[in-house]
Amino acid sequence: MATTFELVAGWTAPVDAFLLQDGETPSTSLSGSTIALVLRKTEDGSLLDTSGDVAIQDADAWRVRYSPDASDLVPGKYKGRFKVTDSGGKIGYYPSAEWDTWIVRSES
Repeated sequence: MATTFELVAGWTAPVDAFLLQDGETPSTSLSGSTIALVLRKTEDGSLLDTSGDVAIQDADAWRVRYSPDASDLVPGKYKGRFKVTDSGGKIGYYPSAEWDTWIVRSES
């Protein structure tokens, strides 16, 4: 299930998200997993650098936090999904169907 995030350019406050599978929290825990945010500009597919900006907040509830740097979010439309790598090296993407929509509006 895709989500729409609407933010303003220069946003540095944390953005929390719950990762769901078929509309529900997965039955396993995120403990021991690593998380990344794949965020691409819709217009040309270019990848934004979000490395080091995503952390697991609640492993059992599958709540993650993106803390953007001041220069990360510039006005535009983006598509994003979270990439989870478990302790065994298995990779999953959330959402796995339609990408989340990220809209970054101008400050003024």
